[in-house]
Amino acid sequence: MNKIYLIVCLIIFSTYNGIAFGEDYERAIDTRAWSFPRDHGSHPNFKTEWWYFTGHLKSGTKFYGFQLTFFRFANRDLKELESDWTPDQIYLTHFTITDESKSKFYKYEKVNRRSFGLSGSSVDTLRVWNGSYRVELIDDNIEIKASSPETKLELSLKQVSPVVLNGKEGLSPRGSKSGQASYYYTIPRLVGDGILDLNGNSITVTEASAWMDHEFFTIDESEHQGWDWFAVQFEDQSSLMVYQLRNKNGKKTNFSSGTYLGKNGRKLILNADDYTLIPVEYWRSNETNVDYPIKWNIRIPKLGIDIFTNPTLKNQELALAKLINLNYWEGRCTVTGSHDGQAYVELVGY
Repeated sequence: MNKIYLIVCLIIFSTYNGIAFGEDYERAIDTRAWSFPRDHGSHPNFKTEWWYFTGHLKSGTKFYGFQLTFFRFANRDLKELESDWTPDQIYLTHFTITDESKSKFYKYEKVNRRSFGLSGSSVDTLRVWNGSYRVELIDDNIEIKASSPETKLELSLKQVSPVVLNGKEGLSPRGSKSGQASYYYTIPRLVGDGILDLNGNSITVTEASAWMDHEFFTIDESEHQGWDWFAVQFEDQSSLMVYQLRNKNGKKTNFSSGTYLGKNGRKLILNADDYTLIPVEYWRSNETNVDYPIKWNIRIPKLGIDIFTNPTLKNQELALAKLINLNYWEGRCTVTGSHDGQAYVELVGY
């Protein structure tokens, strides 16, 4: 394992296991004055930040899914490693494609330091890159470009839903202590088109419906071992983001939350006791021997929602080669029940 991979592993281990490298970071304590497109950009004074894009792609009668996530980890406290070759920011990217017609899941990861333009992000607008992966706001469009040995994706997306501030005006609690919180917003619906290339086969994407999450925080100790997260786009143009944070006994904690955006633009914040997430079906990974609850029943009585998320492919696990003990399931699902639609589901900590 080379030095950059070692640094990333140390930083991620500290983020999820409560080791503090220092106090030289900003923390999410109070609500903030949001400004866009500025806040689409980087917030380098926080230890951890991620930009998260998932989406549903249609070409003729075929459907595909994609994930492109950029993680930024601050590295300023590793004083003993300081040199021109050891930057204060490291970027990790995950890129996946779900090809339902061929039951194939493509997954890639890339890690780079910020040095020499290998990776980075702008502080005044949405522009983040890591090698051959890039997302950039150009005029009113979000341009996505991701290229890997077997796959290539290019999308041009337009925002058709408002920015949704999760939690209390974008302040999302993650624990009982001051500073155990994140700044977190969502754009639940981006639409457009583009090109998908799989093994040299060029596929015209006539309809793309994507989701964006952006979150940044400094949390030195965690009360949770994992989470289950759902990003749902309903056919009636409403949307739902809901998650449960699980404690070390696997139970949902009171810091679980959600946000519903009605088709009329009305936003409703959901508390932990407003909804129930029930696992319905499990799948065991042959690669990691982890049992993931891949099908769920989501019940929100106050909204009349009683839905099922159905994975379009069971094996949508990211078993990461470059990181230690950070496997997770992230995949495209259809939605049936009281409301129809589509979703991306993330399962971490199993």
